[in-house]
Amino acid sequence: MKVHPLRPRDHEDAARVAISWLTERHRKGWRNAFEALLDLWRPEGPRDGWQLDEDGMTMVSINADEWLIARGEIHARGGPREINAYLLGRDGPFLTPGQRDWIAQLRALPQRLYRVTDVRPGAGMTLIDEFDLQADPQPVREISGSRSAKPGMLMGARIMEVGSGTGMVGHRELSGAIYPFSKPAEAAVQARARQVLAGSAGLKLHLDNRRDLLELEIARVWLDQWFAPAPLPQIQDTSTGDPLLLVTDHYLVLDAPALAASLAAQPDVSGDARQGWNRLIEGADGAQRSRSTINPGRSTGSRRAVPPHPAAGG
Repeated sequence: MKVHPLRPRDHEDAARVAISWLTERHRKGWRNAFEALLDLWRPEGPRDGWQLDEDGMTMVSINADEWLIARGEIHARGGPREINAYLLGRDGPFLTPGQRDWIAQLRALPQRLYRVTDVRPGAGMTLIDEFDLQADPQPVREISGSRSAKPGMLMGARIMEVGSGTGMVGHRELSGAIYPFSKPAEAAVQARARQVLAGSAGLKLHLDNRRDLLELEIARVWLDQWFAPAPLPQIQDTSTGDPLLLVTDHYLVLDAPALAASLAAQPDVSGDARQGWNRLIEGADGAQRSRSTINPGRSTGSRRAVPPHPAAGG
């Protein structure tokens, strides 16, 4: 499908007009399509159990609305209809030429993974295709998203073409739906994307099928990161940078005076039987730090040793 560049601002409110019309004319059909999409994006667990704040639900709504306009179906006028074609057909809402072009571009242009290489807060950013090493960087205008984006961020997005009229230079901007990924989620979405691209090549899938599968995986991983448990932080020794593994062992002390005497004889151990003992080491910065601790237990004759062992090396 040929994409026609839009005149500046002629496309404004295209998605809002489309969604308003769909919800007014086909409230039940739109609600069913919306709920079915969320089930497709996240089939595990009921939606009423989602623990999302207001900003999170707003992002989900924006992204789902656009996805339905671009790729979805709705039951209307006695049967299933492709939403994008329905909006642009003779039975659809009144749309300005710019709004019609915007709706058409949502269908024609793919959503892909992009890496942010430069940010101009409140104005725009520069993106490069994560899987097309030959692609040129794409400067895009983006007011809202550029305020929170950081160089190096990975995101799913659709880049739209906006023209400035005959003889004038156009520009690109993001469609509105953005799928930003945290660092821990990057590996998951990259792996899913590679599977789609490799699998579709092997199965000789139609380009539209490959596009739709890739967009589905982007949305699924993006939503999963809202619910996945946060990874445990890696604790490091501040002086050496070595990773630490904290271990707690419990011991039954058979001769408390002998233990106290043995620890008192160690030059790098401080403390006593009432407060506990610490084995100290001096870091590269000259500061004294505890390498291991023995705490008196609650029951008679017990001691709890807590040595922060390096997870690797030393």
